[in-house]
Amino acid sequence: MKSQILPMKERLLRNPKAFSITALFLFSVIVALLSVFLDPTRQYDPNRHQYDPETRVVLSGGSGQPEPDALRFPEIPETLVLRSIVAASDIVITGKVVDEGEVRTRPLSLSAPDGVLVTTTFFDIQVRDVWFGNYNEETLTVSILGDSDWGVTKPYPGDELILFLRETQYGEESHYILSSGSEQSMLAINPPNNRLYAFDNQEGSTVFDGKEVNVLKSAIEDAIESLSTVHLEPGKTLVLDEYIYRVGLLGEKYLGDKDTSNVPQTDEEESQ
Repeated sequence: MKSQILPMKERLLRNPKAFSITALFLFSVIVALLSVFLDPTRQYDPNRHQYDPETRVVLSGGSGQPEPDALRFPEIPETLVLRSIVAASDIVITGKVVDEGEVRTRPLSLSAPDGVLVTTTFFDIQVRDVWFGNYNEETLTVSILGDSDWGVTKPYPGDELILFLRETQYGEESHYILSSGSEQSMLAINPPNNRLYAFDNQEGSTVFDGKEVNVLKSAIEDAIESLSTVHLEPGKTLVLDEYIYRVGLLGEKYLGDKDTSNVPQTDEEESQ
């Protein structure tokens, strides 16, 4: 075997062109193999729920029992929707829904335990990747308003999601909620081609239907870059002409001149 290999080695060394072609071929094979084994979509369940934009159900848009549009950003220019949601977020992640969700009904505010009750559904999420912000754990819990019939549209177990989240506190319990409080903060990586599906039906969200995942990530990067041009007046959490409705950690980091020291936590956020 050695006598056969050595002449081949010598021929390659004597013929630089042949050596280059062989090296390029081997490099291409290695890259192809790595792309297959490192591809995160290999972890996705091919039999997970497949969403159809033609039958999209948006509970917070009035197709369920809650007050229509009570928790949604209003209709705003398509180019500003993503910027507002990013500014409201602490983190943006991709992750898998690992359970059917736990429905809990409890006081809207701990300061008024005999007051209004609110129902939310808690989902455990296996974190695939942290696109923006800081999060170092393998899982997190997301609370979504309502149950399966009202509130905000719920994902299915096994769904691969892209989530815009902000951390909230309920007593000593810390977990995450959707940054906008609605479907605008949630997209699915839809089988069979792993293209995007928007849970929301407004144009600023549906523009991503059927697009590759990296299209959304690039759009978020552009939105973050544009935040440096947005200026909040001291103590303000709402700037009508810029459509910044809440300020999360990403907003604090990337917004232009701002003072977010007086941003209050609402009872709605506390309950979720």
